[in-house]
Amino acid sequence: MAERETIKVIAGIIQRELALPAGRVVIYNQRIPIPPDAALFIAVGLAGKTVIGNNARHHVDPADPGTLRQEQTLHIAETITINAFSAGPEARERNHEIVMALRSDYAQQQCEKHSLHIGRVPVAFNDVSEVENTARLNRYAITIQTTRMHVKDTATDSFDQFQPPLIVAGSE
Repeated sequence: MAERETIKVIAGIIQRELALPAGRVVIYNQRIPIPPDAALFIAVGLAGKTVIGNNARHHVDPADPGTLRQEQTLHIAETITINAFSAGPEARERNHEIVMALRSDYAQQQCEKHSLHIGRVPVAFNDVSEVENTARLNRYAITIQTTRMHVKDTATDSFDQFQPPLIVAGSE
């Protein structure tokens, strides 16, 4: 089963904890039109990744002692951006709830399920509101840091199972 992307986990936490209807929390850059109403709308995006650990180890398969397995682990830091906006006051009035949602019991359960850690406080929390047409668009940009572990476990050949080398002498 494929792992769920970190931004999708974060979007799911925010949607559930803020009790927003379907379609109000989206993944950034999916060509989804901004709703024409004044209610809260949130876009979650990935700003960047940094590998902080990459390891491999070998172990014997407990179910089949004759099989050698390789376990690869990758630890990665991801910078996530969360943009909350509304034509009405809802983004201004509820932006703090996004940060609170990321420390909720539900968020902790999702983190454990997906080998994820969400930083306790945002890296940045900025008011990026602007005038759009004849009204002011309330917009807040929240940047958070996450760390995640990915694990891949596969069967591998042991050193006594390789093909013998072919030695060619006197090729001229």
